[in-house]
Amino acid sequence: MTGPSPSPRRRWPALGLRPRVLGWYALLLGLALALTSVVTFQQADQAQRQSVDDELREEIVDFEAAIAAGRADGLRPREAIDSYLDTWPVADRDTLVVRVGSAPARAEGPLGADPNLVATVDATQKPTLSSVSTEQGEARVLATVLLVDGTRVGGALAARPIAADRSALVQRRVAVLGATAFAFLLASGIAWITLGRLLRPVSEMAETAEAIATEGDLTRRIHEPERRDEVGALATTFNAMLGRLEAAFLREQRFIREASHELRTPITICRGHLEVLGADPDPEDVREAIAVVVDELGRMGRIVEDMTTLSRVGDPGFLRIEPILVDELLGEVTRAAEPLLGGRLTTRPAPDDAVVRGDRQRFKQALINLLNNAALHAQGNGPVELRAIRRGGAWRMEVADQGGGIPAGEEERLFRPFNRGRSTSPGSGLGLAIVRGIAEAHQGTAGVDNRPGDGATFWIEVPA
Repeated sequence: MTGPSPSPRRRWPALGLRPRVLGWYALLLGLALALTSVVTFQQADQAQRQSVDDELREEIVDFEAAIAAGRADGLRPREAIDSYLDTWPVADRDTLVVRVGSAPARAEGPLGADPNLVATVDATQKPTLSSVSTEQGEARVLATVLLVDGTRVGGALAARPIAADRSALVQRRVAVLGATAFAFLLASGIAWITLGRLLRPVSEMAETAEAIATEGDLTRRIHEPERRDEVGALATTFNAMLGRLEAAFLREQRFIREASHELRTPITICRGHLEVLGADPDPEDVREAIAVVVDELGRMGRIVEDMTTLSRVGDPGFLRIEPILVDELLGEVTRAAEPLLGGRLTTRPAPDDAVVRGDRQRFKQALINLLNNAALHAQGNGPVELRAIRRGGAWRMEVADQGGGIPAGEEERLFRPFNRGRSTSPGSGLGLAIVRGIAEAHQGTAGVDNRPGDGATFWIEVPA
């Protein structure tokens, strides 16, 4: 007993190309902006800190210079310090804290004698830069020792509160982040609109492909943008592909119709001869019917064989490429075609060292088809010439006759499958189509130079 069949796997709709591209763009842009903001903020913070530290160093240098000057004027260290602090500007942002010996610390500036600053002065053994928490917030501090004649007599520090600077920096950061977010949204919006315009041909291609798949409408084309970028080139190539598909589809339909018509005739003939035999046919009628049926079956076999050859023209294994001596190839074709044309065929020899690359058997098949075409359709018993001519980087192999030519305007139609022109001679109408297929398989072409009233020259041209 078999179990229940598994339920079909649900296929979630795929995210469109436009949102995916925009998503990656937004991710990369966001990372770039975030990294830029972080680096900018760090540099601004370091620059602010460096500026404060430099100003604190200047304060300590000025203080030490004033003490040295007072000492030179005969003042004692404490007197020199008091004299300097007495002139401290009231509006100065910096605070100077000094302790000499065991005397109480003296401070001037907005922070005053903050206990943490005094403790920092007492603990200082060498010049030190640090951040200290005070009653008014964080402060940047440069502490140093006071030396008199090489002996430590106390300590001093210059401090500046940085809470306001930090707040201003944070405000600038918020402004920068706001501007960054706005730039991100604006760039993403512009990218969304631009992607829509860039990918519109791709969307049209998808719609056209869907219409072809569901409706079989090969006549549809997409709009080709004027810009010559990759999307424009893709649109042009897509339309060219549709054109080739449409042409191939029409050729296939015409080929099927014509093949059906060609095969229907011998089948009808065979059936008609067999049906008229009756229940007790005359032996002579039987022999005649058999002869007709065999002949028509042979004709059907030739048509099927030619159709098979024509259908294999585009297969990778259709050709076996090798270097071929042109004169040797013409000789083999001449010997094979002599029964077709008898003494009418002449061959113009090619240079001994002339070489063409291709499939020997396919070349022979194409040239024999051209000679057979001349034998069947050229009027009169005029001469037929087989020759090979070098034209630039290609070899052109020609079959020229003097059989009156073909009606003007019929030149290209003769190379279509099952087309025998206005001739009533027997044949499948596939010979010239096979010739052109063999030429195109060799990256060449085939055609006819018509001389109405005189003759025609059928040819194939392939790269040397």
